[in-house]
Amino acid sequence: MKTQVVVGEGALRGMDARLGRIAPGRWFLISSKKIFNLHGSKLFAGGVESLDPKPLFVPDGEAAKTWSVLGRLLQELVRRGLRRDGGIVALGGGTVGDVAGLAAALALRGVPVVQAPTTLLAASDSALGGKTAVDLPLGKNLAGAFHAPRLVVVDTSTLETLPPRAYRSGLAEVVKTSMLDAAFYRAMARLEAPLAAREPGAVADAVRRSLGVKARAVARDPFERTGERAALNLGHTLGHALETASGHRLQHGEAVAWGLLAALRLSVTRGGL
Repeated sequence: MKTQVVVGEGALRGMDARLGRIAPGRWFLISSKKIFNLHGSKLFAGGVESLDPKPLFVPDGEAAKTWSVLGRLLQELVRRGLRRDGGIVALGGGTVGDVAGLAAALALRGVPVVQAPTTLLAASDSALGGKTAVDLPLGKNLAGAFHAPRLVVVDTSTLETLPPRAYRSGLAEVVKTSMLDAAFYRAMARLEAPLAAREPGAVADAVRRSLGVKARAVARDPFERTGERAALNLGHTLGHALETASGHRLQHGEAVAWGLLAALRLSVTRGGL
């Protein structure tokens, strides 16, 4: 099923009509308190009658991606009356999107999910593609399901509130994706300075290009069976190991940046590139 993508300033407005076109029933919002306090008003500003006004909150960061948090979400969704003619909206970064997406995949054997990412990392990468997961003691994202979002809404105004470290972390995924597409890689020469300055137009351009590259890879290999989608994991082999070994003190994009350096060094020493 094809995922619709909307990117732009104020994109969260008009969500009610979009949700209604996907499913006419009751929708439930999953977010963190911090993110909802920052951006919840943008989502409800235009009046979203189909969305339950009381969000379900998860912890910030990797603490959201546990069996206990997932179980509590499922219990609460069913208790509040989630039905198969409704769905789930994930408002937040990648960890919120991961656990909310998995809850949508499991609740009632699957309900629609809409991803509304509020970090550059999620907006340019994890919100699209349908990978949902929680962590296990043995490693990151080891229990999950493929459950593609029906809609991804990137309101670029939400990215303006990101702390510098989180923004730089997201840029690592943008750089990674640009290495997978010749046109995007060439465009990075002019995007580099405005991205560093966080210019809204450049950020929106980079997000659209990143999601376009990912969408094409996912369409060719939606369940990672042919190996074509593996290119999207550039930098992630060592990156995930570093992220776990650091106790998640390294942010995901920071770990991927180190993973990219290692992969590129190997490309030179082993492949002669």
